[in-house]
Amino acid sequence: MHDHKSWNEEKTIIITCSYTPGSVSLAAYKLTPSGYDPSHYEKVQILLSDRFFGFFYDTRTRLNFMGAARHDA
Repeated sequence: MHDHKSWNEEKTIIITCSYTPGSVSLAAYKLTPSGYDPSHYEKVQILLSDRFFGFFYDTRTRLNFMGAARHDA
């Protein structure tokens, strides 16, 4: 956050996505001024909507939902 002064500490979070067979888990963590070390975070609530600033999509992730039909070349 020291490098990006325009970031609002109260509105900046990191969202993690974990894939397990048949489901997806999302978790959100608030950035803290003390650092990016895993012990320096605060878990926050996620409200899902169709509006995300900074959206990223990787087409390879859809393979996780194909189950037994998935065949790696």
